[in-house]
Amino acid sequence: MEFMDEDKKAISAIILGLIYSAAWIGGLLAMRAFFGYWPGEPSRCLAIGTCFCERNQPDQLVITPINAWTNMFYVCFGFAAIFMALRGRNEAKSPTHDDSRPELPNPMKSLSPYVVCYAFISITVGLMSWTMHAAWRKWGGFLDVYSMNLYIVFVLLYSLARERGWNWRAFITCYIVAEIVFFPIYWFHLIHPNLLFGIILVLAVVNEFRVLLQRYIPRQRRREIRRPLPLFLLTIVSFVVGFIIWNVVSGESDEPAALCDPDSWFQGHSVWHFLTALAMLITFRYMQGERIVVLTQSGSGKIAVGK
Repeated sequence: MEFMDEDKKAISAIILGLIYSAAWIGGLLAMRAFFGYWPGEPSRCLAIGTCFCERNQPDQLVITPINAWTNMFYVCFGFAAIFMALRGRNEAKSPTHDDSRPELPNPMKSLSPYVVCYAFISITVGLMSWTMHAAWRKWGGFLDVYSMNLYIVFVLLYSLARERGWNWRAFITCYIVAEIVFFPIYWFHLIHPNLLFGIILVLAVVNEFRVLLQRYIPRQRRREIRRPLPLFLLTIVSFVVGFIIWNVVSGESDEPAALCDPDSWFQGHSVWHFLTALAMLITFRYMQGERIVVLTQSGSGKIAVGK
């Protein structure tokens, strides 16, 4: 009965995600068709004829279609996370390890609010990045970079929540407050968006290394956090390789690289989309692979993450 309830929740989440995606893209394309152009201040790359190397098609509904539609990898992988969570419930019931010590439940192995939130953030990253590549307007650029902030802040806060024992209410409250603070910073460029994202990304990576290594530091603890290091490293490799291909083949939005071929179907920035979307899916699997082993029953603290 519990599995059937989760199946119904999964179907509802998928239907809602499909409606959300269709409404977002359909609504923006309808706006473009109504006005006959994308409203708003144009991005600088439109003046040079290419954006992230791909040749502009300003008379079409989508200005750079290859780089725009490859953002659907994020959307598809967001839906994939929901299916992976359904599969993870079987792993939670039948663990493959031999350790008999009790463990705290992993909310990423069932269709918890964390999974739905992660999936919809992944979908949102794809839709907001699609918007930038479809319209090439300043407001689209804001949506693109802010969507990356939505994702990396989730990853950082989720890791801290698991370590410190926050429940869902505490986690989502911190997440919403953080995004309320970050929104005007991104909108008004109080800090350069790429710099701010880079700082949070570095904090998230450093924090993961700290958590991964602390189990090897001899000290008294009530519980031990075990996370799959190979998946974490694979995430970093996927991100770094995508970044290199993007910059070597495509270059910046208004500064094409030497290897740039504006009319080619192979666009380095599209590879970036695929590999970073893949990194997000690997990160989800990394979260599913986490184990928090209870080493001692002493103390009155109770962890409720995932409840």
